[in-house]
Amino acid sequence: MSADRSRVEQPNERKVRTRRKASTSPAARTGGTPRGSPGVTDGTQNTVTKGTSDQKALKSAEIANKVAWSKKVLTLSCKTLSEEFNRRIKKYADPKLTTICSAKNEEKNRYADVLCLDSTRVKLTGRKPDDDYIHANWVSNPDGSRVICTQGPLAETIEDFWRMVVQNKVIIILMLCQFYEGEDNEKCAQYFPTGVDESKTFGAFKVSNLASLSEPKIEGVACTNLEIVFEKKKFRVRHVLMSSWPDQCAPVTSDKVLDLWKWLKSNTKKEDENVVVHCSAGVGRTATFAAIDIAANKIGQKSSTSMMEVVKEMRSMRYQAVQSYVQYLFMHLIMLDLFVSEKIIDKYDPESKFMKEYKRFANRKITKMAKKEAAMGKTGGKEGGKKISMQEDDAP
Repeated sequence: MSADRSRVEQPNERKVRTRRKASTSPAARTGGTPRGSPGVTDGTQNTVTKGTSDQKALKSAEIANKVAWSKKVLTLSCKTLSEEFNRRIKKYADPKLTTICSAKNEEKNRYADVLCLDSTRVKLTGRKPDDDYIHANWVSNPDGSRVICTQGPLAETIEDFWRMVVQNKVIIILMLCQFYEGEDNEKCAQYFPTGVDESKTFGAFKVSNLASLSEPKIEGVACTNLEIVFEKKKFRVRHVLMSSWPDQCAPVTSDKVLDLWKWLKSNTKKEDENVVVHCSAGVGRTATFAAIDIAANKIGQKSSTSMMEVVKEMRSMRYQAVQSYVQYLFMHLIMLDLFVSEKIIDKYDPESKFMKEYKRFANRKITKMAKKEAAMGKTGGKEGGKKISMQEDDAP
């Protein structure tokens, strides 16, 4: 966090709930290893005890960092954070990173001003080196897992999209936009059949809608079981659509996004299975969602972590990650709610300075963007024949 906010008044000390469960094992009652236990020496027991102690100490430090971070956030000003985003982050790009391949494939980019980094881009296999481009990047999480962040497919890149899905063993596609938003503004080409028992063919890929699924049980979220046939092989993918997250904005409350994130984590356990996350440009809603893992990890390591650090790390992997100040504010909100759900902090006061301001800023941004979407529908929102991403005016 910036120095000017480090002097703000801290709220009352919050208690961290910890529970100790008494052991009833023979070892616990006697203070050592039970008699007759084979293959356990004093040295081994000491090593195990030390390892367990170290893990507890790390966990305790992680909890303390999250508590300290949360207490400070609740005193912060959304106006100050919004100005921080617009002044220091909005136009930030690592000067060492390049977008050469993106520039050579302008016709495959949905927006003229949203590029694709060379260093982390997903490369299509089975193609010549000059034809392996798709507007998608790998984003690595602290636990070693990765997600693919990508733009909503264009009509001419749908086949590329399905090639990427199949070659990377994608098991879940998370779509955070609608096909059309506002006044008939296309946000994403229809890359799968929406009716059950319908099929569509995109080049070498046949995509069939097998059924609507009941999981995840989240209001406003729909899940579809898709089958992809490629080179006589069949692949199954779950398609999850959250349609209530407005472009360039963030939800007023985090509960549905947080539930979706937890569901995704619980359904992606294997190392060789991947997830695709996309919205329209693939850098606003998509990157804000993908940043949850990184933010939680960084805060656990250091209580002074600022979201600026998180966004910069995201932007080292996905160009222009996190598009607006309200998405920046939302990243703070969802961390608070995550820590509450984990019982790391008590439920905070909804009338705290940060919370009261956040709701006002989020509602105002949603209203403002709805008007811009309507205006864009009338003008076409194009510059030189190619769409731009409406980022120019982002004052809180």
